[in-house]
Amino acid sequence: MKKLFILSVLLSFFINTTYSQSSDYKKFRFGLKGSSSLSWLKSGTKEYKSDGSKITFGYGLMTEFGFSKNYSFLTGFDVSVSGGKLLATDTLMPLIADRKGDLQFSTPTSIAATTSIDIKKLQYIEIPLLLKMKTNEIGYITYFGLFGVNAAINLKSIADFKVENKNGESISEKSDINIKSNIIPVKSGLVIGGGLEYSLGGNTAAIMQIVFNNGFTDIFKEKQDKSINNNVTLTLGIIF
Repeated sequence: MKKLFILSVLLSFFINTTYSQSSDYKKFRFGLKGSSSLSWLKSGTKEYKSDGSKITFGYGLMTEFGFSKNYSFLTGFDVSVSGGKLLATDTLMPLIADRKGDLQFSTPTSIAATTSIDIKKLQYIEIPLLLKMKTNEIGYITYFGLFGVNAAINLKSIADFKVENKNGESISEKSDINIKSNIIPVKSGLVIGGGLEYSLGGNTAAIMQIVFNNGFTDIFKEKQDKSINNNVTLTLGIIF
């Protein structure tokens, strides 16, 4: 979170120091967007490794505050879904659901086994804080770059778990387990990307952009499950 605060301060400083008196731009714009993401988990411990990605979808509202012809501040909110797969080998993680359905992690034993964790759905409300750097319009197209941070609040967390022995035989398997109590409520990340606007006339434009969201913070509360969530997101939208 310290990194998020520092980048937010630097972004605000840049906006204030590059303000232009030019009136050849719209100071406020808003729009709607839909997105598709390739999401994965990156483990920070030797006990786990990444074992696959997920394709997810989201939607949201974007607001843009112009402070010069070529620079603006972009924010809004997104309802997004992330996920990914983790694999733990040479350990056995008994999977016990309590009466609320929350997963209870236990200490790994020395029994040779493989635990597959499929994080099917990590649903968040995301709030981006981005600097948008735009070219002048070329034909009907304006190109732009994006840089900044985002913060996200967890709404829902669902996972499947499967434990197999060294012969590939299933020892334990559970589906659609609520793991929200095992997920840190807030995460943050660094965002970098770019895209283009296609003018539809007046102040209306169609937008296409692609960004990489590099997670800053762990998503799991348990120390043995230290992981961050990364994703690449393609967004289509319309802005007015």
